[in-house]
Amino acid sequence: MVLTLTASSNSYGPAARPEFGIDVVSTAPQTCTFNVGTRHVTLLIKSGGVRVWYSADCAGKSGASSVAKLKRGIPLQLQMTWDRRLSSPGCTMPRAVARPGAYTVTASAGHLHSHTVVFDLR
Repeated sequence: MVLTLTASSNSYGPAARPEFGIDVVSTAPQTCTFNVGTRHVTLLIKSGGVRVWYSADCAGKSGASSVAKLKRGIPLQLQMTWDRRLSSPGCTMPRAVARPGAYTVTASAGHLHSHTVVFDLR
């Protein structure tokens, strides 16, 4: 499996919500299954190396599991949007709004990790 991460922009204005695309591609010769639920394929956003948002923090039980069948070389495309609010395990309230600045984001699924993408909030 290979995860590829893209951002819809490298810079987001004050009202814009960052959007990310994750392509999941099988490298296995036969069709295989892969859990693409929101608790299994996750995004981690950091600022200056400090964790500010983890998509699984606020993923509901409905995102716990969603199994997809993948054929070799045919990407499954997932989309995630960040509401620009900080998170912590359990998604406790209230959640502070992220400040303008540089951020990094990485997609993960178990032991798989995408490359890191850099973006700015204005």
